[in-house]
Amino acid sequence: MLLPKRGKRKGRRKDGPGGYGPLVAECDRVFSQVVRLSEAGPDGRVVCLTCGDRHPWTGLDCGHYVRRGKFATRWDRRNAGPQCTTCNRTRGGVPDTFAAKIDRRYGAGTAAALRQTAAGQAGNRTHPPQLR
Repeated sequence: MLLPKRGKRKGRRKDGPGGYGPLVAECDRVFSQVVRLSEAGPDGRVVCLTCGDRHPWTGLDCGHYVRRGKFATRWDRRNAGPQCTTCNRTRGGVPDTFAAKIDRRYGAGTAAALRQTAAGQAGNRTHPPQLR
């Protein structure tokens, strides 16, 4: 007896109708603005978390210590900071300096706790957590 072929698994897709992709993109956009604007001075300039250079807030990235692929820490404020494009994109986020700044700002062991939280997620990208 021949069994019918199984089609692709049906479920929520990231993009397209009913997908969560557009919602994630909007959350990323708003979170990025919050991170960068929360550290802007009266002149609208922000200090890069990793190199210390000053830039207009619109010219900086919202860098993440634990990469955004891990939803468990994606919108955790402790995991994000303003970074110049050189540090975030060209220098790969400068993770050692980023970790030191996180621990200095939020307490020793915070960077390790973020890594542990992300590792405990086990790559589950199907259900984004609530915003923190």
